[in-house]
Amino acid sequence: MFVQSPIQGVGRIIALEEFNREQIIELARRYELNWVRTEVEQLMNLIGGHPHLVRLTLYYLKCEQVSLEKLLQIAPKEVSPFSNHLRQHLWNLQQHPELAATFSNVVTANAPVRLRSHEAFKLQSMGLVKTQSDDWSPSCNLYHQYFSSQLGEI
Repeated sequence: MFVQSPIQGVGRIIALEEFNREQIIELARRYELNWVRTEVEQLMNLIGGHPHLVRLTLYYLKCEQVSLEKLLQIAPKEVSPFSNHLRQHLWNLQQHPELAATFSNVVTANAPVRLRSHEAFKLQSMGLVKTQSDDWSPSCNLYHQYFSSQLGEI
């Protein structure tokens, strides 16, 4: 006998939009970090406006009293505040070797690449890629840096 949940299909999926520069400046202010556009640009060059990664960054900088420059140096490494997030994505990709191979092609390409629809959907759902017309690239430089080395080892 198969039992279904009475709340199956209830609810709504809400995709979080990326933070913009002004929102990141406001969040940094709330973390008592006196940032100007230079710091925001440096952060956005690494992670875009990814809400979870922005929060991790600001929390780490506030609590650990580390400079943004230091964080930018260690970001793709195992000692960074992003390591759990990155390892979780890596583990998920390792469970699906074909998807890992596709994403490896994306992060090692010099330009956005064309993907099959179902691969693009899965990688985009994971937050790993973004579209530029019909072509795809890593959704942020952090993913490019980390996965270009990690996926080569699989």
